[in-house]
Amino acid sequence: MGGRRPWWEQVVLIAWRFMKHFTHIITGKSEVERIVLLEHVGSVEGTRRLRHSLERSEKLDAVFKMMIAGNPQTFTAVEEIKRIKALSQISEEGAQRLSSYVGNICDVTRFIQDIERIQSEPYSSENPAHEAKLEELWNLATDSRPREGGRISPEWNRIGFQGKNPASDFRGGGVHALNQLLYFCSTRPGAVHKQLEDLGNAEKWHPWACTGINITSYVTSMLKDRLFDIQLYGLDRETQLQRLNEIYSEVFESFHVDWIKSNPKTVMDFPPVFKKSMEQAHRQYKESTSPI
Repeated sequence: MGGRRPWWEQVVLIAWRFMKHFTHIITGKSEVERIVLLEHVGSVEGTRRLRHSLERSEKLDAVFKMMIAGNPQTFTAVEEIKRIKALSQISEEGAQRLSSYVGNICDVTRFIQDIERIQSEPYSSENPAHEAKLEELWNLATDSRPREGGRISPEWNRIGFQGKNPASDFRGGGVHALNQLLYFCSTRPGAVHKQLEDLGNAEKWHPWACTGINITSYVTSMLKDRLFDIQLYGLDRETQLQRLNEIYSEVFESFHVDWIKSNPKTVMDFPPVFKKSMEQAHRQYKESTSPI
């Protein structure tokens, strides 16, 4: 979210501020007021417009930063926006929309914080729930194929773990990475089995499970960059999590297509293909949310 804007974005931003000021003079209403008085847009579109307005506003910069970090408080943010933009006389419908839109933004912030907490939970071989999920992953990915050697086994390599004990591979993504691999396997078994079948070719092999763990890290980074906000507004927590896992699955499938199309010769071809695929995913979601 932070950092200096490219020069062309700065030019567009200056033009936008000029037009906003001009429209304010003509209508007698601020951009925020115009957004919340619109009746024909839905909650998601209204929230998107408000978020972009706040993000680009110098006067509302502190309010916006409070909404996307720390401990966002919907009521406090709404009251500050009303005070700064002199909206004390706004209609009841407009006030309700403002509260709803601000609430959507703050709720996504809290969802991101929930994901960060889950991601920070390390995988533990001493936790029966973690171990049960790991066994479920094996069964889903292999159609319950018997695993020689028990829990500590070189057989884990069949689904792309690097050593005999998968626990060590989850250090970068925690339980969240395991949960997302499980979601992918349980909701798209055909795609998973096709990927693992493709990777049976020595030239096309890469560590499938470890790739999934890395994708979790990239998707979580994009979530923190607020690239998925528009897909999460107005949803309950369970549905937000499901949508995030769907995005993860889409990125995983897209990477596999890119990998096969690259016609790899060895696993040494993996890093540049993976990097390019993740950059493409980042651009795709950024373009879908960018105001300019």
